[in-house]
Amino acid sequence: MALTVSQKEWDRRYEAVQNAMKAKGIDALVMQTHSEIFDMYMRYLTDMKAIPDPYSVMILVPAEGEMYLLMQGQSKSPDLPVPEKLKKHHVGKFGHTTTCMCFSYTDTIPAEYVTAEIKKHGYKRLGYVGGGLMSWTSRMYFEANLPEAEWVDFTGDFDRIIAVKSEEEIILLKKTVDTHCEIAKAIPDMVRPGRKLRDIKTDILVMGQGLNCELQHNIFLNAGPHSKFAVPGPIGDEDYVLQKGDGLYYLLELAAEGGMYAEVGRPILLYEPSKEEVDAYNDYCAAEAWMATQIKPGITCQDIVRINDEYMGSRGFGKVTRMAGHGQGYGLMERPAFRMEDDMVIEKNMFYCMHPGGGGVTRPHLGMCNNYIVKENGSELMTWLPMDITVLV
Repeated sequence: MALTVSQKEWDRRYEAVQNAMKAKGIDALVMQTHSEIFDMYMRYLTDMKAIPDPYSVMILVPAEGEMYLLMQGQSKSPDLPVPEKLKKHHVGKFGHTTTCMCFSYTDTIPAEYVTAEIKKHGYKRLGYVGGGLMSWTSRMYFEANLPEAEWVDFTGDFDRIIAVKSEEEIILLKKTVDTHCEIAKAIPDMVRPGRKLRDIKTDILVMGQGLNCELQHNIFLNAGPHSKFAVPGPIGDEDYVLQKGDGLYYLLELAAEGGMYAEVGRPILLYEPSKEEVDAYNDYCAAEAWMATQIKPGITCQDIVRINDEYMGSRGFGKVTRMAGHGQGYGLMERPAFRMEDDMVIEKNMFYCMHPGGGGVTRPHLGMCNNYIVKENGSELMTWLPMDITVLV
């Protein structure tokens, strides 16, 4: 049975966003996306599946009343009948724009329609979400045609809303984690000398399709000889042919049924690992498990980075150079992100993937990635795939 979200959940989300807008004195919120993997703000409210092609989608969310949704279509009209499937998402007005990024003269159509709606209702204090997701041309149009408007960055407020998962969202995430583990469990049977990484990736894609995965862009495979095998390392050559003595690392970051993302990564070895490798891997697993006990309500992302750098760094697994983990949901990556720039405070029911360690690794690092949910006294492991090193000789 396909997973569905209740009307109660859609109402809860919309109410949470509108309440946060009112608390900040925002009349209306403008959002736009062209991304397939970072369209979490749009999907959170509309349940529109990640866009098959990155056409522009824009919505205007008023602090009172229903939203205005604009997307690419066969006609060019600011006001069309609202599709039945969108009415439950509090869409009160709907339009087509025929906007394509390859046709620059169509760039401003969504902004033109939204500007007319803003003027019609007299909205003065406007919020925006994900400035990097909004086109330069849309921004310029708004600035030129709404000179009296005050713009407020609402991104952090929205991030905090989506970061704490509801009971229904946790059900979706559990399904996503289960799907990742089921696929990962089958990967060792796909691995043998003589196969290309491309062949393995194709097998994964077929299995993911059968398990109703929505997006499977992020299937990463890296392999190489024992002496040169490094994880996470650069993305492997898909035409690389596996040989005895190789190591392989896979990382799955898929949007499963229901649109939620998770991650799982494990090593597979076509050789007998050395004692040094086994000891380092076991120590890494233990270190990650200990770090998960520290990630609980009240701790900050900066604190997590410090813990990583002190605990993982002192054990030869390196300090954070990018991030030690990040939230997930409708976005492949969401806040909180375990990096020094992120000021988010961890709360109960935040969902995240963990890949601690970083630069300056001095011990063998075969790699691993898991998902957790934050509980009162620490984080609970959701990934049920065994953490053992898979050895195929």
